[in-house]
Amino acid sequence: MKILQHILGWILFLGHRYLSYFADGDVNFKSTAVLISYDLILMGVFYLVYFYLAPWLFKNYSLLRLAMISIIGITVFVLTRYLVQEVLFDIFLGFTNYYNRSFTYFVWDNLWRGFLPVLGGSLVFLIERKVASDKVRLQLQKEKSDAELANLRSQINPHFLFNTMSFLHTEAYLVSPPLADTIMQFSDVLRHSVESAKEKKVTLTSEIQLLKNFISLFEKRFGDQCFVQFESMVEHPEILVEPLLFLPFVENAFKHGKFNDPQNPVRLEIIEKDKQLSFSCYNISGEKQKDYSSGIGLENVRKRLDLLYPDKYELQINDESKQFNVYLQIEL
Repeated sequence: MKILQHILGWILFLGHRYLSYFADGDVNFKSTAVLISYDLILMGVFYLVYFYLAPWLFKNYSLLRLAMISIIGITVFVLTRYLVQEVLFDIFLGFTNYYNRSFTYFVWDNLWRGFLPVLGGSLVFLIERKVASDKVRLQLQKEKSDAELANLRSQINPHFLFNTMSFLHTEAYLVSPPLADTIMQFSDVLRHSVESAKEKKVTLTSEIQLLKNFISLFEKRFGDQCFVQFESMVEHPEILVEPLLFLPFVENAFKHGKFNDPQNPVRLEIIEKDKQLSFSCYNISGEKQKDYSSGIGLENVRKRLDLLYPDKYELQINDESKQFNVYLQIEL
């Protein structure tokens, strides 16, 4: 890839020079030989700096090293050009480039010319090294993000599993007729939780169904003592979202909130329109003291949002004395 970029760069640079040269009309053997030899020397010094001097300079940068590579590059350019155009041309072609044969005049006239390939070789090397460094840094960031997401998801799944297993343990003692259906629903919830943890994205429809199954488990457990209002308005059901994103909020509402008051039910809402996704959860706070683990799921969600939707989400959590509100908006 670098080779093609260099070839394209030289084609553009030299193409402009030679088109201008031939467009002037004053084309002869001497001027053509001088121009071609000048460009070959310039390219030679450019790659001397690019392959050898610039790596040495930026390996341990200092003003002394910068001065040294400038002196070396300019000296090589000046001496090589003098040898080719003022000595070899005179011997083999019978002419020279400069009418003033003074070596001092030649040196002073070529100092700035010799600095151009030194500068160009250094800049190209530095830019390419910066691009390569950025690629490595982005790859490391991606690997770190993937590792963090895997860790966060691994914390969410067991927490959800143990809470639900507690419910199954209680219902197993009752041996009620709806037990088979309940186990089936739990199986669906568990399968979604485990399988989605392996996926980077899932459909919004599947996430909504997960919440419905989860709510249904609590409704069966508590019967007419569980009041929940869940509304969803989705424009694009197959749109992809991060898995298990809403579940910690719903789980938190049932674990730490009151859901047995018909006048103040747990209220959930999911709206997706024009690729703007909003989720809200409202519940009355329970009297039970929160334990340490209660904030883990919510904190995980915030970290995952930072990783997956940087600068594209808004999360508001209001934990007042008697109520708990969550509002999440994501730009998909």
